[in-house]
Amino acid sequence: MEARMRQSPSALRMPIGAYVRGAVALSWTASVAMCLFYLALGNSLTDSSFQWNWILSFLIAAVGAAAVTAVPLINDRAQRLVEQTVRNRLLTRVLTADTVLARAALPATGRIVSTGFDGAAKVAALRGGFVASIIAAGTAPLIALVVVATTVSWVLAGLLFVLVLLAPVTVGGFQRLFRRSAADYRTQSRRLAGEFLEALRGLRTVSLLGRTDQQAAHLADESELQRRTVMRLLLGNQIVLLVTDIVFYGGVVGTAAAVGVHLGTSGELPLGRALTLVLLALLLTAPIDYIGQFFYIGMTGAAAQREAAALIGTDDDSDRSATPVMPATVQTPVSCAVRDVDFTYPGRLPLLSATTIAVAAGETVVLTGPSGGGKSTLLALLSGDLRPDAGTVEFDGVVADPRAFVTAMHQNTYLFSGSVADNLRLAAPVASDTDLWEVLDRAHLADEIRCLPNGLDTEVGEFGTSLSGGQAQRLSLARALLRRTPMLVLDEVTSHVDARSEALIADTLASLAGNTTLVIATHSAGLLALADRTIEIGATT
Repeated sequence: MEARMRQSPSALRMPIGAYVRGAVALSWTASVAMCLFYLALGNSLTDSSFQWNWILSFLIAAVGAAAVTAVPLINDRAQRLVEQTVRNRLLTRVLTADTVLARAALPATGRIVSTGFDGAAKVAALRGGFVASIIAAGTAPLIALVVVATTVSWVLAGLLFVLVLLAPVTVGGFQRLFRRSAADYRTQSRRLAGEFLEALRGLRTVSLLGRTDQQAAHLADESELQRRTVMRLLLGNQIVLLVTDIVFYGGVVGTAAAVGVHLGTSGELPLGRALTLVLLALLLTAPIDYIGQFFYIGMTGAAAQREAAALIGTDDDSDRSATPVMPATVQTPVSCAVRDVDFTYPGRLPLLSATTIAVAAGETVVLTGPSGGGKSTLLALLSGDLRPDAGTVEFDGVVADPRAFVTAMHQNTYLFSGSVADNLRLAAPVASDTDLWEVLDRAHLADEIRCLPNGLDTEVGEFGTSLSGGQAQRLSLARALLRRTPMLVLDEVTSHVDARSEALIADTLASLAGNTTLVIATHSAGLLALADRTIEIGATT
């Protein structure tokens, strides 16, 4: 089963083969020990002169108990490894979406979050524990049947074998009737998670528009739909359990018990051996314990695995490195150029065609022009956030990865939940507090941070809500400075800040003149005044 999963296009390769094999081997050991224990117990009842039977029974029971105890420990380790692997590959998939277009192709945030948490746990339960358990449970009857064949009757063993084979066929037919319910459950769970996350993210807008009641009603409807899908899943599970109990206990165990009673009372089989036969028949029902889990773990886990595989992509894709590009060790500003660049957004008309723009080292160039003319696109090409369809992006005359030379700053600042220091150290994880205060001072924010309750350790809140718009943008500027790249590109960085913050940002940028190459897209008169040269970018550029 594990081998088939590795080959399936909807499965994910997992480094747990040794754990699965170990768990199955220990389960087989426990099954063999249980069979031997039943035989020893039956012999003790039949042959009282064999005093060692009781001692042997306890020794065998101890071996079986040790094996049974070890299996959950191995499965737990495998589950944690699977869960970690799924989440790491999902994060790699997200982090390797390193351009605007790649990020636009990512699924909705709610879907990613649902898969990364609930979905990963379900895949872990399936691959890390359920697969080994179902293999062991499915093969345990074979061990019991071999013992029945060698100690009781080959004919009886063959009859029981036929009944054991018929049982999963019958149960499987009922399972197919409810397979859709597992897929519906996963789909609705993912939908509800996404709707709830979007509601939280847009709570302020919904509140301002006076639509909170409607939004609450919508979420209530989605929750009710989720409840109904869960109930359908549970109903199917209970029906399958009922059919399973009837087939296994009525067919397999009932047959073995009837034969054992008949042979024992007629004297054709010692009473102790007849008891052994009935006890061995109970081992034939080992798969029953896992059929109930088939819905909760098997079907929902398989649906979650298909979802995770669809998000992560192929194994080759998931193995790609998400290692960040380190800034170039260049202490002087660099020149840059886009040469004969073509670029078209998918489904749109060409935006840039054979465009060439050169910027000298240490120069401050301001891009002007109407919205939609290509200013932001050019900055994205210079920063590596887009890749040209044709042409090259060069630094000091050499085609290179822009992220090694350029730090970008945008009009919409993103600050993570965490402290001021945490947000700054995204640019330089090993930066000292002295380094942080230095860039904060250069961004004209140090005095305001010192006035905060915990200084650098002050929490900025989700999306930086504890800071004003101007403070958040200057914190973003300080973070860009901390990365210490020879070039900065800035896209309308003052469009959402107050006049004072705009003046402070302009002063910081002025202090970089000649020491850092600056390319700025702006409509601000204050930033236009910094330009050594302006370039008009129009729709036909």
